[in-house]
Amino acid sequence: MRKRSNEADHLPIEGHRGRRELEKLYAMTAKEIVVGVLKYTPKGDPPSVRAIKYAMRRMEPFLNSRIAHELRELYDQHKGGDKAAILHGLFLCIVNDLPIPRWCAEGFFTAIQDVVEYRAKSWDDVFGRPHPKGTHLEALRKRLEYVAEVRSRIRNLKETNPEIAIDAALFERVGKEFGIGGKTLTEEYYYGIERRPRKSSKNE
Repeated sequence: MRKRSNEADHLPIEGHRGRRELEKLYAMTAKEIVVGVLKYTPKGDPPSVRAIKYAMRRMEPFLNSRIAHELRELYDQHKGGDKAAILHGLFLCIVNDLPIPRWCAEGFFTAIQDVVEYRAKSWDDVFGRPHPKGTHLEALRKRLEYVAEVRSRIRNLKETNPEIAIDAALFERVGKEFGIGGKTLTEEYYYGIERRPRKSSKNE
């Protein structure tokens, strides 16, 4: 069988209607994505619901292109042995209604086949552990719960009073409002957003 190039792995199979869509998304540069998002960011305080809906429609290609580039990063992680990258790739495609790249589809198919044909004992064998050993799930749940709230609250305070400094005192204040402890944890929530959970180890 003819060996496919790596570029072919990033696209759906030949003839798939989404093939051209992904090609266009991959072709968009990081600068074009940023400029496009800024161009259609709604103005006004606060923007109307109609303005937000219009902006999201116009931003969609740029946001999808950003996701497509993240799929490329996941491909590299998959090739490096990160089994969980397959599921993260599927998640991004499903949530954003994007075509599934060949590497992701074939990886998922192979994993399922290994389980149903008894070559793998568990889902962890084919997709990796969902969380590395020693992961403190409660702390991560709190982080996920509060990250958006903390950033939104600080952004709101800054808009209300542009002179307010984003410093230890502000983090202390917001932390007390949400009951999440002192300034250190609040600062971590504000600055420490992660795009996806830490990847699985190849040996776990």
